[in-house]
Amino acid sequence: MTSAVAVAVFLTLAGLLAREVGRVRRLHRLHVRVDGARAGLDAALRARAGVAREIARLPPSEPAGPPQPALARAVPGPARPRGRAGPANARGPSRTAVLAAAASAALAARDVDGAREGVENTLGRHLAGVDRAALPAPLRTALAEAERAVELARSVHNDAVRDTLDLRSRRLVRWFRLAGAAPLPAYFEIAVIPAAAGRGAPGPDVRSDDRPS
Repeated sequence: MTSAVAVAVFLTLAGLLAREVGRVRRLHRLHVRVDGARAGLDAALRARAGVAREIARLPPSEPAGPPQPALARAVPGPARPRGRAGPANARGPSRTAVLAAAASAALAARDVDGAREGVENTLGRHLAGVDRAALPAPLRTALAEAERAVELARSVHNDAVRDTLDLRSRRLVRWFRLAGAAPLPAYFEIAVIPAAAGRGAPGPDVRSDDRPS
């Protein structure tokens, strides 16, 4: 009887050990998956910022009158109040300059984190205000493809984060610290603003901190 109990205990412990070893391996694969998805998201965000910078660099399209970039026709600056005259620069920086600054900030970002969310939300709001019909066809296509790539990469990244967080929330994984020293991954949330919405007020600034639990 004692031998049978000992064998049963041994088999139970061996089964538990094998299951936890399997979880450790799965956690490692999930962390590798998150790292790859994060790199893909970073590349997609940089590609979108690069397209935005090219839009902001469009040359003047009107030979007569003051030089106006093509983007100024697509995204006019704020209207001057009636009855008030003043220098053009009194209205502040042009939409072209603001878009260029937002694109530069996005290209300068390094980490895919909460601070990056704010930078990308700002760029997204300015891109939503661009009249796509006023852009050259190659840039219009490049912008649409870049925005689709960002959405796909963000979805892949957040799916990987969700699966990793689900496994790391298991009781035995937490008790035995099976994740080791690997940092806890975080969702990456940015607002999806349709292009037409950019004609009005800026869209919401969505961050991962606002994600419902």
